[in-house]
Amino acid sequence: MISAFFNQNGVAVSNISYTGAPASIGFFEGSQSNIGLNAGLLFTSGDATLAPGPNDLGSSGQSMGIPGSPWLDALIPGYITHDASIIEMDVTPSSDTLAFSYVFASEECQEYVGSSFNDLFAFLVTG
Repeated sequence: MISAFFNQNGVAVSNISYTGAPASIGFFEGSQSNIGLNAGLLFTSGDATLAPGPNDLGSSGQSMGIPGSPWLDALIPGYITHDASIIEMDVTPSSDTLAFSYVFASEECQEYVGSSFNDLFAFLVTG
């Protein structure tokens, strides 16, 4: 899924690895939504099938029972993350410019903002 998505959009991807629950990754078609992206990949800390809106049901998230990310843990000293969904890959652009469009969203933000339960996102580029 990841290779098929990126290899059609001006980049070649290789060495793809995914760490996370199988139900936490998916593809979305968002042309009729208000998220600003027509289509893309969805990485969640829960069940990706619960992502479509509207967000009108409190706490509809789902614990996947898998570890978090040591990288993200380092960003929030004193706390540990859970249910990480991590994609790693080598990307080779077909031009001299590489750009990513992404949207971070949280189903649980309204219920947990200001508490010790917070969603966390990182987009890390190396090399």
